[in-house]
Amino acid sequence: MLDSLINPAPTVSRETPAGFVRWPIDRIADNPYQPRRAYPDDGIAELASNILLLADDLVATSGLQQLPMARLLVDGHHCERGIYDDPAAIADLLGNPGAIAQLFFGHRRLRAWRILAADNPIYATMPIQLAHADDRSMWQHVVSENSQREDITAIEEAIALKSAMDQFGLSTGDAAKPFGWSRSTAANKLRLLNLPESIQERVLTGEISEKQARSFLRIAGDGPEQAEELAAQAAEMSSRELEAKVSAVRDRLDDEAEERRQWQAIRDAGNELRATTTRDPVVIAEEAARRQRRNSEREANEVEANRLVDEYMRGVDPAEMWKSSETWWKVLAKTEYWVWLDVLHKGTGTAVEKQAAIIRSALLGRRSWDKDFEGNIYNLDEIKARIRKLGGHPAPIREQPAPAPGDSQDLDWQTGWTDEDQLQFADLDFGANWTLEQITRPLVALRILADQKDKDLRAPLWRRYNELAEPRGNDASPLQ
Repeated sequence: MLDSLINPAPTVSRETPAGFVRWPIDRIADNPYQPRRAYPDDGIAELASNILLLADDLVATSGLQQLPMARLLVDGHHCERGIYDDPAAIADLLGNPGAIAQLFFGHRRLRAWRILAADNPIYATMPIQLAHADDRSMWQHVVSENSQREDITAIEEAIALKSAMDQFGLSTGDAAKPFGWSRSTAANKLRLLNLPESIQERVLTGEISEKQARSFLRIAGDGPEQAEELAAQAAEMSSRELEAKVSAVRDRLDDEAEERRQWQAIRDAGNELRATTTRDPVVIAEEAARRQRRNSEREANEVEANRLVDEYMRGVDPAEMWKSSETWWKVLAKTEYWVWLDVLHKGTGTAVEKQAAIIRSALLGRRSWDKDFEGNIYNLDEIKARIRKLGGHPAPIREQPAPAPGDSQDLDWQTGWTDEDQLQFADLDFGANWTLEQITRPLVALRILADQKDKDLRAPLWRRYNELAEPRGNDASPLQ
């Protein structure tokens, strides 16, 4: 029986290497440094079919053209180098259930062979070549094998890197050399292993890209739940939308961390005071009264903030306000813009209800830390200032200014408005250094004109529009 399993000099086709052994398939194991987690079923099934088709031509190897190579372990210990040149020793190990063949490479062929073994006992043993290799050589074989894969993921690469650093004590730069990477590239790969396991799994399955995964590193440490929630939606977002949402979460986490820091400073000061003084009951009573008064004032602050916004919202028409880009400029910062735009598209309720909710939330979002109140309170002055910027009430339906040169042209910017127009409009910075040359799309210029009251600005805006516009009909032709 053992003689039939060992074939030191088989007569097979010239594609098959001489000198191999048929090893029991249930005692063949993967390379311990192989980071690959998934092997597509369709690819393995196709490989099994190809092996079966070649079985009549390659009888000695049952259809296998290229034999996997493996080393031997007995009860978890490496075999000495001389054993691989001793057929009698190999024959003894074949009969030892504790002797395992550990692959250098050939993991897909092993899985295809297992499919064939389920239906045909001839595949219960697999032809392999045996050779000595230490652990570092095994890792290098894995790197070489995976470098030929097109579907290897960044997480698999990072796992292979980390295993070398942990097992062999390599520095990041030394571990990166077999991959052909710089130290910084390798370090960036390794950082992906700091992501929550659910996000790493999405990278492994190809659901999100390496670039998207890097975005979550900004928030994964402080907000793993928020990172996992965004990762579940990442496939439906553009890169710009994802970056904006990650930035919004990062800002919120920073605010919460600062608030915790301030509260901890207060507690530390109180602990220090208690450790060095004897508290006067009168002082304790006064502090309790002061806390009760602050709570009442905080409640009054919240009531007043909501009253201001409620009174304002009763006097405006959100649908009309939304036609004006000035609403965005005056109320929302760039980061807020993308978050609220997403609410507008995906939230529940009617469009007018969502628009009203966004304006209301933007106004009530003006809160700041107040040391007297020992917490965040509504900044009533800033809420009032934003209301004044929005035009107060009643409904901000503005009169059209007197025509400037070119005002006889069509101001319909909605027709033909595209995502590219929206992106440029959102990116415009209307600060002190703003110039007309930042506008490169005609409909963006037209949209700004539709909301611009200043006659001194309208004339150059029309000239910019005329420089960019294609003819849009007789009433919208560029000025001569």
